[in-house]
Amino acid sequence: MKPQASSFFPRAAVFDFDGVLAQSEPTHCETLRKAFDGHLARKGLPVPKRDPARDWEEYKAKRIGFSDADAFRSLAAEEGVELSEADVARLIDVKAMLFATRAEHGGVADFPDGLAALRAFAAAMPVALCSGALASDTAPLLKHWGVEGCFAARVTAEETEKSKPAADPYLAALAKLRRAVPDLEAAETLAFEDTADGVRSARAAGLAVFGVAREKNAAELRAAGAQAVADDLRSVRPETVRAMFASRAP
Repeated sequence: MKPQASSFFPRAAVFDFDGVLAQSEPTHCETLRKAFDGHLARKGLPVPKRDPARDWEEYKAKRIGFSDADAFRSLAAEEGVELSEADVARLIDVKAMLFATRAEHGGVADFPDGLAALRAFAAAMPVALCSGALASDTAPLLKHWGVEGCFAARVTAEETEKSKPAADPYLAALAKLRRAVPDLEAAETLAFEDTADGVRSARAAGLAVFGVAREKNAAELRAAGAQAVADDLRSVRPETVRAMFASRAP
């Protein structure tokens, strides 16, 4: 079943975490670099002088939306550093501890418009989480924000071998959603994503995609396959989706 521009209305929804619900990407960038630099120091390798502004721009351009494992591999390849699988596993653990510390001390805020949209969709249909972040990154924040009960299913980085932009995370989310809606089709499911890799992942799994252009990246999200795009989720509710998809370009 393919969603039609004039009649599309989802039977289920899937929310990305970082950048859609959580203002967490800068913290991921910071803790990724901190963990990686700690690894360089332990190995006796030179630690480059960091420019936070440049690091953030590089993170957005090259690593946003990646799982921690893929982000570390990308960073290591870029800087000519060899990482074993044991190194990657240790780096993931170190970053998780750094991220948890920041989150515990208020270093990760929510997007109020994202949480409001999440609650509205969860009241109308089954909702899943599909995140490239670890469960240890997402679960405490969802609990703190009082929205953990909104999800019929959750998929985090530990659960799939391949991360976004591969279809695997969204295929896993669909499989879990079908426990609540056995005849659910991918094209009847709406994903909310803020990165091109996230959009590609959802589209590869057959979902319809709403792009959240918080980084003023609407053109990039559309090019990746998002069928509707807005700068935020303030006006996005189940009852407005039909009109938003009806007005998209053919």
